[in-house]
Amino acid sequence: MIRAIMALAPHFLIYVISFLICTVAWISHHEFIHDLDYVDPRFLWLNSLYLMWIAFLPFPTGLLGNHTEQPVAVALYGSVCAITCLSFSAMRWYAAFPGRLMKKGMRDTKLRRELWLSLSFSLLYIAGVAAGLFFPSLGLFLYGAIPASYTISRLASFKRTADAR
Repeated sequence: MIRAIMALAPHFLIYVISFLICTVAWISHHEFIHDLDYVDPRFLWLNSLYLMWIAFLPFPTGLLGNHTEQPVAVALYGSVCAITCLSFSAMRWYAAFPGRLMKKGMRDTKLRRELWLSLSFSLLYIAGVAAGLFFPSLGLFLYGAIPASYTISRLASFKRTADAR
C-alpha cells in the first residue's frame, strides 16, 4: 500500500501546484476587483474570458497528473496557464487605460507596474513551456516556482506598505 501511495505522489504534486496557481489567480482577481470603480460590458466579457480559462484548468491538470514526464502534457498545462495570465492582463489593461474603470486617484505608475507584473507571470509560464518541452521536470519546477514568487512579491509589497504607515 505504501508503494501505491508513493506512486500517486506525482498526481498529488500536480494537484498542489494547480491549487496554488488557482489560489494566486483568485487573490489577484480579488485584489484587482477591489481597485475597480465600476465595470462596463466590455470588462464583463474580458472577465468572463479570464474565468473560462480558469475553469478549463482542471483538464490540463488531470492530463499532466497522469503524464508528468510527457513534454506535451507539461507544455499544454503551461500554455493554458500563460493564456490565463494573458487574459487577466488584457482585462487589467482594459480597466486601467482604455476603459478608465479603476478607482479615481490611482496613479498610472501603479497601474503600469501591476500590468507589467501580470504580464511577467505570462512570460514565466512561457519559459516553463519551453523548458518543459525538453526537460519536463524543469517545466514543472518553474510552474511551482511561479505561485511562490508571486507570494514573496506580495508579502514584500505588503511589508513595505505596512512599514510606510
